Amino acid sequence: MNGLRRTRALLAGTALLAAPAVASAEDTPTADPRSDRPDGGAAPEHERASFPVGEFTFRPFVEARVRGEYRRNPQNEGIFGEKAILSLEEMPTSRRDPYQDQALVWERVRLGLQVDWGPLTAVVSIQDVRMFGEPSAGGQLSGQPTLPVTAPSEGYLEIHTAHHDVWFRLGRQHVQIGDGRLIGKSDDRAPGRDLDAARLFGRIGPVDLQAMAAMLVPPGEPTLPDVNGDEPKIVPGAQLYVVDATWHVAPYFSAEATGIARLVRQPLVEHLTPSDTFVGALRLFGDHRGVRYSVLGAFEGGRVAPAGEVENATLIAGAVAGRVEWQTALPWSLTFGAQGAYATGDPAEGDAAEDGPPTKLGVFDPVLPDTTKHFGQYDFYALSNLIEAGGDLSIKPVDELSARVSYRFAALANAKGPWVTGALFPIGQSETNESQMLGHVVGVDLEARPWEPLRIGASYGIMILGDGAKQIFLDGHPTLSPGDEHDFAETLIVDARLDLP
Repeated sequence: MNGLRRTRALLAGTALLAAPAVASAEDTPTADPRSDRPDGGAAPEHERASFPVGEFTFRPFVEARVRGEYRRNPQNEGIFGEKAILSLEEMPTSRRDPYQDQALVWERVRLGLQVDWGPLTAVVSIQDVRMFGEPSAGGQLSGQPTLPVTAPSEGYLEIHTAHHDVWFRLGRQHVQIGDGRLIGKSDDRAPGRDLDAARLFGRIGPVDLQAMAAMLVPPGEPTLPDVNGDEPKIVPGAQLYVVDATWHVAPYFSAEATGIARLVRQPLVEHLTPSDTFVGALRLFGDHRGVRYSVLGAFEGGRVAPAGEVENATLIAGAVAGRVEWQTALPWSLTFGAQGAYATGDPAEGDAAEDGPPTKLGVFDPVLPDTTKHFGQYDFYALSNLIEAGGDLSIKPVDELSARVSYRFAALANAKGPWVTGALFPIGQSETNESQMLGHVVGVDLEARPWEPLRIGASYGIMILGDGAKQIFLDGHPTLSPGDEHDFAETLIVDARLDLP
Protein backbone atom coordinates (compact mmCIF):
# COMPACT_ATOMS: atom_id res chain seq x y z
CA MET A 1 0.00 0.00 0.00
CA ASN A 2 2.82 2.44 0.89
CA GLY A 3 4.59 1.51 -2.32
CA LEU A 4 1.46 2.35 -4.34
CA ARG A 5 1.21 5.77 -2.67
CA ARG A 6 4.88 6.46 -3.40
CA THR A 7 4.37 5.46 -7.04
CA ARG A 8 1.37 7.83 -7.38
CA ALA A 9 3.35 10.67 -5.79
CA LEU A 10 6.29 10.03 -8.13
CA LEU A 11 4.03 10.08 -11.20
CA ALA A 12 2.32 13.27 -10.07
CA GLY A 13 5.66 14.98 -9.45
CA THR A 14 6.96 13.92 -12.85
CA ALA A 15 3.84 15.34 -14.56
CA LEU A 16 4.25 18.65 -12.77
CA LEU A 17 7.89 18.91 -13.84
CA ALA A 18 7.11 18.04 -17.44
CA ALA A 19 4.14 20.39 -17.85
CA PRO A 20 4.79 23.87 -19.28
CA ALA A 21 4.87 26.69 -16.75
CA VAL A 22 1.51 28.14 -17.80
CA ALA A 23 -1.92 28.10 -16.24
CA SER A 24 -4.68 26.20 -17.99
CA ALA A 25 -8.14 27.49 -18.80
CA GLU A 26 -9.36 25.96 -15.55
CA ASP A 27 -7.09 28.33 -13.61
CA THR A 28 -7.64 31.53 -15.58
CA PRO A 29 -10.97 33.22 -16.36
CA THR A 30 -9.88 34.40 -19.80
CA ALA A 31 -8.87 31.55 -22.05
CA ASP A 32 -9.27 33.10 -25.49
CA PRO A 33 -6.13 33.78 -27.57
CA ARG A 34 -5.61 37.49 -28.16
CA SER A 35 -2.93 38.60 -30.54
CA ASP A 36 -2.42 42.34 -30.31
CA ARG A 37 0.17 42.25 -27.49
CA PRO A 38 3.63 40.69 -27.35
CA ASP A 39 2.61 38.43 -24.47
CA GLY A 40 -0.21 36.89 -26.49
CA GLY A 41 -3.00 39.31 -25.75
CA ALA A 42 -4.25 42.49 -24.21
CA ALA A 43 -3.30 42.63 -20.54
CA PRO A 44 -6.09 41.75 -18.10
CA GLU A 45 -7.97 44.59 -16.50
CA HIS A 46 -6.20 46.01 -13.51
CA GLU A 47 -8.01 44.81 -10.37
CA ARG A 48 -9.91 47.67 -8.79
CA ALA A 49 -9.47 48.41 -5.10
CA SER A 50 -12.67 48.25 -3.04
CA PHE A 51 -13.81 50.46 -0.14
CA PRO A 52 -16.75 49.03 1.87
CA VAL A 53 -19.03 51.59 3.53
CA GLY A 54 -21.90 49.92 5.34
CA GLU A 55 -23.89 47.88 2.81
CA PHE A 56 -22.20 49.61 -0.12
CA THR A 57 -18.86 48.87 -1.78
CA PHE A 58 -17.18 51.65 -3.74
CA ARG A 59 -14.59 51.00 -6.43
CA PRO A 60 -13.23 54.23 -7.94
CA PHE A 61 -10.93 53.99 -10.94
CA VAL A 62 -8.79 56.30 -13.03
CA GLU A 63 -7.28 55.53 -16.41
CA ALA A 64 -4.79 57.87 -18.07
CA ARG A 65 -3.44 57.07 -21.50
CA VAL A 66 -1.12 58.81 -23.97
CA ARG A 67 -0.49 57.42 -27.43
CA GLY A 68 1.73 58.75 -30.23
CA GLU A 69 1.39 57.56 -33.82
CA TYR A 70 3.56 58.28 -36.84
CA ARG A 71 2.73 56.97 -40.31
CA ARG A 72 5.06 57.28 -43.29
CA ASN A 73 3.60 56.89 -46.79
CA PRO A 74 0.15 56.24 -45.27
CA GLN A 75 -2.45 54.39 -47.30
CA ASN A 76 -5.45 55.45 -45.24
CA GLU A 77 -6.27 58.55 -47.31
CA GLY A 78 -7.96 58.41 -50.70
CA ILE A 79 -9.80 60.33 -53.42
CA PHE A 80 -12.37 58.15 -55.10
CA GLY A 81 -13.94 58.29 -58.54
CA GLU A 82 -17.68 58.31 -59.15
CA LYS A 83 -17.62 54.75 -60.52
CA ALA A 84 -16.10 53.22 -57.39
CA ILE A 85 -18.53 51.02 -55.47
CA LEU A 86 -17.03 50.05 -52.16
CA SER A 87 -18.75 47.37 -50.10
CA LEU A 88 -21.21 48.63 -47.49
CA GLU A 89 -19.52 51.92 -46.76
CA GLU A 90 -19.94 55.43 -48.10
CA MET A 91 -16.56 56.59 -49.38
CA PRO A 92 -15.17 59.78 -47.85
CA THR A 93 -13.08 62.21 -49.86
CA SER A 94 -9.52 63.08 -48.84
CA ARG A 95 -8.29 66.68 -48.93
CA ARG A 96 -4.70 65.72 -48.18
CA ASP A 97 -1.85 65.21 -50.60
CA PRO A 98 -0.97 61.58 -51.39
CA TYR A 99 1.66 60.07 -49.10
CA GLN A 100 1.62 63.04 -46.75
CA ASP A 101 3.03 61.73 -43.48
CA GLN A 102 0.72 61.58 -40.47
CA ALA A 103 1.91 62.36 -36.94
CA LEU A 104 -0.39 62.71 -33.97
CA VAL A 105 -0.59 62.35 -30.21
CA TRP A 106 -3.83 61.67 -28.38
CA GLU A 107 -4.49 61.57 -24.67
CA ARG A 108 -7.42 60.07 -22.81
CA VAL A 109 -8.39 60.34 -19.17
CA ARG A 110 -11.25 58.32 -17.70
CA LEU A 111 -12.64 58.90 -14.20
CA GLY A 112 -15.10 56.34 -12.97
CA LEU A 113 -16.87 54.82 -10.01
CA GLN A 114 -18.38 51.38 -9.51
CA VAL A 115 -20.87 50.99 -6.65
CA ASP A 116 -22.09 47.56 -5.47
CA TRP A 117 -25.12 47.15 -3.23
CA GLY A 118 -26.33 43.60 -2.86
CA PRO A 119 -27.63 42.43 -6.24
CA LEU A 120 -27.21 45.89 -7.80
CA THR A 121 -24.14 47.37 -9.48
CA ALA A 122 -23.87 50.84 -10.98
CA VAL A 123 -20.93 52.02 -13.08
CA VAL A 124 -20.36 55.58 -14.28
CA SER A 125 -17.24 56.92 -16.02
CA ILE A 126 -16.45 60.13 -17.84
CA GLN A 127 -13.69 60.41 -20.43
CA ASP A 128 -11.89 63.42 -21.85
CA VAL A 129 -10.12 62.77 -25.17
CA ARG A 130 -7.93 65.24 -27.04
CA MET A 131 -5.75 64.94 -30.10
CA PHE A 132 -2.84 66.95 -31.46
CA GLY A 133 -1.19 66.66 -34.86
CA GLU A 134 -2.31 65.43 -38.26
CA PRO A 135 -4.96 62.71 -37.85
CA SER A 136 -6.25 60.82 -40.85
CA ALA A 137 -9.83 60.38 -41.94
CA GLY A 138 -9.12 56.65 -41.94
CA GLY A 139 -8.25 56.64 -38.26
CA GLN A 140 -11.79 57.20 -37.07
CA LEU A 141 -14.16 54.45 -36.07
CA SER A 142 -17.68 54.37 -37.44
CA GLY A 143 -19.76 56.88 -35.51
CA GLN A 144 -16.77 58.18 -33.56
CA PRO A 145 -17.25 61.78 -32.36
CA THR A 146 -15.00 64.55 -33.59
CA LEU A 147 -12.24 65.30 -31.08
CA PRO A 148 -11.82 66.84 -28.59
CA VAL A 149 -14.68 65.29 -26.67
CA THR A 150 -15.73 65.08 -23.04
CA ALA A 151 -18.52 62.58 -22.62
CA PRO A 152 -19.66 59.49 -20.68
CA SER A 153 -17.64 56.39 -21.49
CA GLU A 154 -19.77 54.07 -19.36
CA GLY A 155 -23.03 54.52 -17.55
CA TYR A 156 -25.06 51.42 -16.77
CA LEU A 157 -27.06 49.70 -14.06
CA GLU A 158 -26.76 45.97 -13.51
CA ILE A 159 -28.85 43.55 -11.46
CA HIS A 160 -27.30 40.15 -10.84
CA THR A 161 -27.32 37.01 -8.75
CA ALA A 162 -24.78 36.43 -5.98
CA HIS A 163 -22.30 34.62 -8.22
CA HIS A 164 -23.13 36.55 -11.42
CA ASP A 165 -24.62 33.43 -13.00
CA VAL A 166 -27.44 35.65 -14.22
CA TRP A 167 -27.29 39.39 -14.83
CA PHE A 168 -29.05 42.14 -16.75
CA ARG A 169 -27.22 45.32 -17.71
CA LEU A 170 -28.77 48.46 -19.17
CA GLY A 171 -26.97 51.59 -20.37
CA ARG A 172 -23.72 52.65 -22.04
CA GLN A 173 -21.10 49.91 -21.82
CA HIS A 174 -18.03 48.40 -23.46
CA VAL A 175 -18.94 45.19 -25.25
CA GLN A 176 -16.89 42.36 -26.68
CA ILE A 177 -18.47 39.24 -28.14
CA GLY A 178 -16.23 36.20 -28.40
CA ASP A 179 -12.70 37.11 -29.45
CA GLY A 180 -13.74 40.52 -30.81
CA ARG A 181 -13.51 39.72 -34.53
CA LEU A 182 -17.13 40.78 -35.10
CA ILE A 183 -17.89 42.99 -32.09
CA GLY A 184 -15.06 44.46 -30.02
CA LYS A 185 -14.10 47.35 -27.75
CA SER A 186 -11.41 48.92 -29.97
CA ASP A 187 -9.75 50.39 -26.90
CA ASP A 188 -6.67 51.36 -28.92
CA ARG A 189 -8.70 54.02 -30.74
CA ALA A 190 -8.87 57.41 -29.08
CA PRO A 191 -12.43 57.34 -27.65
CA GLY A 192 -12.70 53.54 -27.81
CA ARG A 193 -16.08 52.03 -28.64
CA ASP A 194 -19.09 51.98 -26.36
CA LEU A 195 -22.64 50.87 -27.06
CA ASP A 196 -25.94 52.05 -25.63
CA ALA A 197 -27.38 48.61 -25.03
CA ALA A 198 -29.43 46.20 -22.96
CA ARG A 199 -27.71 42.88 -22.24
CA LEU A 200 -28.97 39.72 -20.57
CA PHE A 201 -26.57 36.96 -19.50
CA GLY A 202 -27.28 33.55 -17.99
CA ARG A 203 -25.18 30.49 -17.16
CA ILE A 204 -26.77 27.04 -17.27
CA GLY A 205 -24.18 24.44 -16.33
CA PRO A 206 -21.37 24.58 -18.91
CA VAL A 207 -23.34 26.87 -21.26
CA ASP A 208 -23.22 30.69 -21.23
CA LEU A 209 -26.13 32.46 -22.92
CA GLN A 210 -26.23 36.13 -23.84
CA ALA A 211 -28.59 38.46 -25.70
CA MET A 212 -28.06 42.12 -26.55
CA ALA A 213 -29.96 44.94 -28.22
CA ALA A 214 -28.03 48.15 -28.96
CA MET A 215 -28.94 51.51 -30.46
CA LEU A 216 -26.24 52.50 -32.98
CA VAL A 217 -28.02 55.59 -34.30
CA PRO A 218 -31.08 56.99 -32.51
CA PRO A 219 -34.24 57.88 -34.45
CA GLY A 220 -34.29 61.35 -35.95
CA GLU A 221 -34.90 63.41 -39.04
CA PRO A 222 -34.08 61.98 -42.50
CA THR A 223 -30.67 62.71 -43.98
CA LEU A 224 -31.53 61.54 -47.53
CA PRO A 225 -34.53 62.44 -49.72
CA ASP A 226 -37.22 59.79 -50.04
CA VAL A 227 -37.32 58.21 -53.52
CA ASN A 228 -41.13 58.25 -53.51
CA GLY A 229 -41.37 61.85 -52.43
CA ASP A 230 -43.30 60.87 -49.29
CA GLU A 231 -40.68 61.53 -46.67
CA PRO A 232 -41.51 60.65 -43.03
CA LYS A 233 -40.82 63.14 -40.30
CA ILE A 234 -39.03 60.64 -38.04
CA VAL A 235 -36.87 57.75 -39.25
CA PRO A 236 -35.78 54.78 -37.11
CA GLY A 237 -31.96 55.07 -37.16
CA ALA A 238 -29.82 51.93 -36.74
CA GLN A 239 -29.98 49.01 -34.31
CA LEU A 240 -27.80 45.99 -33.49
CA TYR A 241 -29.12 42.69 -32.11
CA VAL A 242 -26.96 39.81 -30.87
CA VAL A 243 -27.60 36.34 -29.47
CA ASP A 244 -24.64 34.29 -28.28
CA ALA A 245 -24.20 30.83 -26.74
CA THR A 246 -20.88 29.39 -25.51
CA TRP A 247 -20.51 25.74 -24.51
CA HIS A 248 -17.48 25.09 -22.29
CA VAL A 249 -16.93 21.40 -22.93
CA ALA A 250 -13.36 21.20 -21.58
CA PRO A 251 -10.33 23.48 -21.14
CA TYR A 252 -9.02 22.35 -24.51
CA PHE A 253 -12.35 22.69 -26.37
CA SER A 254 -15.23 25.15 -26.28
CA ALA A 255 -17.74 26.17 -28.93
CA GLU A 256 -19.49 29.50 -29.42
CA ALA A 257 -22.42 30.23 -31.74
CA THR A 258 -23.29 33.87 -32.49
CA GLY A 259 -26.12 35.47 -34.41
CA ILE A 260 -25.99 39.17 -35.33
CA ALA A 261 -28.54 41.42 -37.01
CA ARG A 262 -27.77 45.03 -37.90
CA LEU A 263 -30.62 47.14 -39.28
CA VAL A 264 -29.59 50.51 -40.71
CA ARG A 265 -32.00 53.22 -41.78
CA GLN A 266 -31.88 57.01 -41.76
CA PRO A 267 -30.56 59.18 -40.21
CA LEU A 268 -27.16 58.02 -41.43
CA VAL A 269 -23.72 58.51 -39.95
CA GLU A 270 -20.38 58.14 -41.67
CA HIS A 271 -19.55 54.57 -42.79
CA LEU A 272 -23.14 53.31 -42.50
CA THR A 273 -25.33 52.60 -45.53
CA PRO A 274 -29.05 51.63 -45.40
CA SER A 275 -29.00 47.86 -45.09
CA ASP A 276 -30.22 44.71 -43.36
CA THR A 277 -27.17 42.62 -42.42
CA PHE A 278 -27.43 39.19 -40.78
CA VAL A 279 -24.43 37.18 -39.59
CA GLY A 280 -24.22 33.63 -38.29
CA ALA A 281 -20.87 32.60 -36.81
CA LEU A 282 -19.35 29.56 -35.12
CA ARG A 283 -16.12 29.74 -33.12
CA LEU A 284 -14.10 26.84 -31.70
CA PHE A 285 -11.48 27.70 -29.10
CA GLY A 286 -9.46 26.31 -26.22
CA ASP A 287 -6.57 26.93 -23.84
CA HIS A 288 -4.76 24.01 -22.25
CA ARG A 289 -1.17 23.27 -21.25
CA GLY A 290 0.34 26.16 -23.15
CA VAL A 291 -1.68 25.79 -26.36
CA ARG A 292 -4.31 28.42 -27.17
CA TYR A 293 -6.39 28.46 -30.33
CA SER A 294 -9.45 30.14 -31.79
CA VAL A 295 -11.08 29.46 -35.17
CA LEU A 296 -14.06 31.44 -36.47
CA GLY A 297 -16.32 30.84 -39.44
CA ALA A 298 -19.02 33.35 -40.38
CA PHE A 299 -21.72 33.53 -43.05
CA GLU A 300 -23.31 36.87 -43.90
CA GLY A 301 -26.46 37.69 -45.83
CA GLY A 302 -28.98 40.45 -46.28
CA ARG A 303 -29.56 43.43 -48.52
CA VAL A 304 -27.79 46.72 -49.09
CA ALA A 305 -28.90 49.98 -50.69
CA PRO A 306 -25.76 51.19 -52.56
CA ALA A 307 -25.21 54.93 -52.56
CA GLY A 308 -27.33 56.69 -55.16
CA GLU A 309 -29.28 53.56 -56.11
CA VAL A 310 -32.99 52.86 -55.69
CA GLU A 311 -32.87 49.06 -55.83
CA ASN A 312 -31.33 46.95 -53.08
CA ALA A 313 -28.38 44.64 -53.73
CA THR A 314 -28.39 41.14 -52.26
CA LEU A 315 -25.53 40.56 -49.85
CA ILE A 316 -23.98 37.08 -49.61
CA ALA A 317 -20.50 36.88 -48.07
CA GLY A 318 -18.40 34.83 -45.69
CA ALA A 319 -15.17 34.69 -43.73
CA VAL A 320 -12.95 32.29 -41.81
CA ALA A 321 -10.16 33.29 -39.45
CA GLY A 322 -8.04 31.54 -36.88
CA ARG A 323 -5.03 31.74 -34.62
CA VAL A 324 -3.02 29.24 -32.58
CA GLU A 325 -0.28 29.86 -30.00
CA TRP A 326 2.07 27.48 -28.24
CA GLN A 327 3.83 28.67 -25.13
CA THR A 328 6.73 26.31 -24.62
CA ALA A 329 8.53 25.34 -21.42
CA LEU A 330 11.75 26.83 -22.82
CA PRO A 331 13.48 29.77 -21.14
CA TRP A 332 11.94 33.24 -21.52
CA SER A 333 8.49 31.68 -22.07
CA LEU A 334 9.22 31.28 -25.77
CA THR A 335 5.89 31.32 -27.63
CA PHE A 336 5.17 30.45 -31.26
CA GLY A 337 2.08 31.80 -33.01
CA ALA A 338 0.42 31.32 -36.39
CA GLN A 339 -2.71 32.81 -37.89
CA GLY A 340 -4.64 33.03 -41.11
CA ALA A 341 -7.83 34.53 -42.50
CA TYR A 342 -9.99 34.59 -45.60
CA ALA A 343 -12.90 36.96 -46.27
CA THR A 344 -14.84 37.31 -49.51
CA GLY A 345 -14.55 40.54 -51.46
CA ASP A 346 -16.66 40.29 -54.63
CA PRO A 347 -17.62 43.85 -55.67
CA ALA A 348 -21.16 44.87 -56.54
CA GLU A 349 -22.44 43.37 -59.79
CA GLY A 350 -25.46 44.14 -61.92
CA ASP A 351 -27.57 42.11 -64.31
CA ALA A 352 -25.33 40.99 -67.16
CA ALA A 353 -28.18 41.51 -69.64
CA GLU A 354 -28.94 45.05 -68.48
CA ASP A 355 -26.81 48.02 -67.60
CA GLY A 356 -28.77 48.62 -64.42
CA PRO A 357 -28.08 49.07 -60.72
CA PRO A 358 -26.02 46.44 -58.85
CA THR A 359 -28.00 43.42 -57.72
CA LYS A 360 -25.36 41.32 -55.94
CA LEU A 361 -22.63 42.09 -53.42
CA GLY A 362 -20.10 39.70 -51.90
CA VAL A 363 -17.83 41.84 -49.72
CA PHE A 364 -17.71 40.58 -46.13
CA ASP A 365 -18.55 43.26 -43.57
CA PRO A 366 -17.03 42.51 -40.11
CA VAL A 367 -19.72 44.70 -38.41
CA LEU A 368 -18.00 46.30 -35.35
CA PRO A 369 -14.66 44.49 -34.96
CA ASP A 370 -11.84 45.27 -32.59
CA THR A 371 -9.55 47.25 -34.85
CA THR A 372 -6.13 46.12 -33.55
CA LYS A 373 -6.63 42.88 -31.67
CA HIS A 374 -6.03 40.42 -34.50
CA PHE A 375 -4.25 42.25 -37.31
CA GLY A 376 -1.83 44.33 -35.25
CA GLN A 377 -1.53 47.97 -34.31
CA TYR A 378 -0.63 49.06 -37.82
CA ASP A 379 -4.10 49.47 -39.37
CA PHE A 380 -3.09 48.04 -42.75
CA TYR A 381 -6.13 45.79 -43.43
CA ALA A 382 -9.27 44.24 -41.95
CA LEU A 383 -11.30 41.03 -42.22
CA SER A 384 -12.84 42.10 -45.52
CA ASN A 385 -11.76 41.03 -49.03
CA LEU A 386 -8.71 39.45 -47.45
CA ILE A 387 -6.32 36.53 -47.67
CA GLU A 388 -3.90 36.52 -44.74
CA ALA A 389 -1.29 34.10 -43.39
CA GLY A 390 1.62 34.54 -41.04
CA GLY A 391 3.48 33.66 -37.90
CA ASP A 392 5.16 35.26 -34.93
CA LEU A 393 7.60 34.62 -32.11
CA SER A 394 7.36 36.19 -28.66
CA ILE A 395 9.50 36.07 -25.54
CA LYS A 396 9.19 37.22 -21.95
CA PRO A 397 12.65 37.40 -20.34
CA VAL A 398 11.06 38.66 -17.11
CA ASP A 399 7.49 39.18 -16.01
CA GLU A 400 7.83 42.92 -16.55
CA LEU A 401 9.04 42.78 -20.18
CA SER A 402 7.79 41.03 -23.32
CA ALA A 403 8.59 41.29 -27.02
CA ARG A 404 7.28 39.87 -30.26
CA VAL A 405 8.36 39.82 -33.91
CA SER A 406 5.80 38.91 -36.59
CA TYR A 407 5.36 38.40 -40.31
CA ARG A 408 2.09 38.55 -42.27
CA PHE A 409 1.31 37.92 -45.92
CA ALA A 410 -1.74 39.92 -47.08
CA ALA A 411 -3.66 39.73 -50.34
CA LEU A 412 -7.07 40.59 -51.77
CA ALA A 413 -9.56 37.75 -52.15
CA ASN A 414 -10.86 39.59 -55.22
CA ALA A 415 -8.45 41.87 -57.08
CA LYS A 416 -11.27 44.17 -58.20
CA GLY A 417 -12.82 44.39 -54.76
CA PRO A 418 -12.20 47.00 -52.06
CA TRP A 419 -9.23 47.38 -49.74
CA VAL A 420 -10.13 48.64 -46.25
CA THR A 421 -8.08 49.47 -43.16
CA GLY A 422 -8.48 47.97 -39.69
CA ALA A 423 -10.81 50.86 -38.81
CA LEU A 424 -12.96 49.89 -41.84
CA PHE A 425 -11.88 52.99 -43.74
CA PRO A 426 -12.08 52.38 -47.52
CA ILE A 427 -8.68 52.91 -49.12
CA GLY A 428 -10.19 52.25 -52.54
CA GLN A 429 -10.72 49.73 -55.30
CA SER A 430 -9.75 49.49 -58.94
CA GLU A 431 -11.70 48.01 -61.83
CA THR A 432 -8.43 47.70 -63.76
CA ASN A 433 -6.48 45.95 -61.02
CA GLU A 434 -5.31 42.44 -61.95
CA SER A 435 -3.11 41.72 -58.91
CA GLN A 436 -4.38 40.32 -55.61
CA MET A 437 -1.13 41.16 -53.84
CA LEU A 438 -1.40 43.69 -51.01
CA GLY A 439 2.00 43.11 -49.49
CA HIS A 440 4.20 41.69 -46.76
CA VAL A 441 3.95 43.06 -43.21
CA VAL A 442 6.79 42.80 -40.69
CA GLY A 443 6.18 44.00 -37.16
CA VAL A 444 7.98 44.36 -33.84
CA ASP A 445 6.09 44.91 -30.57
CA LEU A 446 7.49 45.64 -27.10
CA GLU A 447 5.69 45.99 -23.79
CA ALA A 448 7.04 46.80 -20.33
CA ARG A 449 5.28 46.79 -16.97
CA PRO A 450 7.66 48.44 -14.51
CA TRP A 451 4.71 48.78 -12.11
CA GLU A 452 1.55 46.66 -12.07
CA PRO A 453 -0.88 49.49 -13.00
CA LEU A 454 1.49 50.94 -15.65
CA ARG A 455 1.97 49.60 -19.16
CA ILE A 456 4.39 51.07 -21.71
CA GLY A 457 4.41 49.74 -25.25
CA ALA A 458 5.99 50.41 -28.62
CA SER A 459 5.10 48.96 -32.02
CA TYR A 460 6.75 49.29 -35.42
CA GLY A 461 5.31 47.85 -38.60
CA ILE A 462 6.35 48.06 -42.23
CA MET A 463 4.23 46.93 -45.16
CA ILE A 464 6.11 46.19 -48.37
CA LEU A 465 3.41 47.07 -50.88
CA GLY A 466 2.44 44.67 -53.63
CA ASP A 467 1.20 45.44 -57.12
CA GLY A 468 -2.44 45.29 -56.09
CA ALA A 469 -2.00 47.82 -53.29
CA LYS A 470 -0.06 50.16 -55.58
CA GLN A 471 -2.67 50.00 -58.33
CA ILE A 472 -5.55 50.73 -55.94
CA PHE A 473 -3.76 53.71 -54.42
CA LEU A 474 -2.71 54.99 -57.88
CA ASP A 475 -6.27 54.83 -59.24
CA GLY A 476 -7.57 56.62 -56.17
CA HIS A 477 -5.32 59.64 -56.65
CA PRO A 478 -5.67 61.33 -60.06
CA THR A 479 -2.67 63.54 -59.29
CA LEU A 480 -0.35 60.52 -59.28
CA SER A 481 1.25 59.06 -62.41
CA PRO A 482 2.54 55.52 -62.94
CA GLY A 483 5.89 55.29 -61.22
CA ASP A 484 4.92 57.68 -58.40
CA GLU A 485 3.85 54.84 -56.12
CA HIS A 486 5.86 54.11 -53.00
CA ASP A 487 7.17 50.65 -52.23
CA PHE A 488 6.32 50.56 -48.53
CA ALA A 489 4.25 52.09 -45.74
CA GLU A 490 5.47 52.39 -42.14
CA THR A 491 3.79 52.85 -38.76
CA LEU A 492 5.41 53.66 -35.42
CA ILE A 493 3.35 53.73 -32.21
CA VAL A 494 4.37 54.54 -28.63
CA ASP A 495 1.75 54.00 -25.94
CA ALA A 496 1.61 54.48 -22.16
CA ARG A 497 -1.35 53.58 -19.94
CA LEU A 498 -1.90 53.96 -16.20
CA ASP A 499 -4.77 52.30 -14.30
CA LEU A 500 -5.44 53.40 -10.72
CA PRO A 501 -5.95 52.65 -7.92
